[in-house]
Amino acid sequence: MTSSSANQQKSIRNWLTRARKTWQDANTLYQHGGTYASVIDLAYYSMMYAALASLETSGKIKFSDESRVITLFDQKSIKQNNFSKEMGKTLRYVYDLHLANEREIYFAVDREQAIESLTSSAKFADVIEQKLIEEKTI
Repeated sequence: MTSSSANQQKSIRNWLTRARKTWQDANTLYQHGGTYASVIDLAYYSMMYAALASLETSGKIKFSDESRVITLFDQKSIKQNNFSKEMGKTLRYVYDLHLANEREIYFAVDREQAIESLTSSAKFADVIEQKLIEEKTI
């Protein structure tokens, strides 16, 4: 294994670990009566970290522009790694909820949206991790 591929594997593992821990935080927050908006925000970041793990195979991606990460996930991960288009739609949906929470003063999310985001983020990370294992990327 080259130093480059070892570093790539380490980065992928780190992103996936971060995705799992962030999901656990979201789940704990939900279980202990945290706000639905905060649960959605953490679920979104869990998905974002998993998306970044899948993009590591395409080279270094900066996390500074979240919408760019989503676009790259759609372009590279879905087309190259055969992830379903539904995964891209789900990521975009939770991203839109996250943005609305952040930017719209009168926007309110409900329990169902929080549960859906939490469930979707766990599945999202599972699918990405499984695919990377199958490809022997990690």
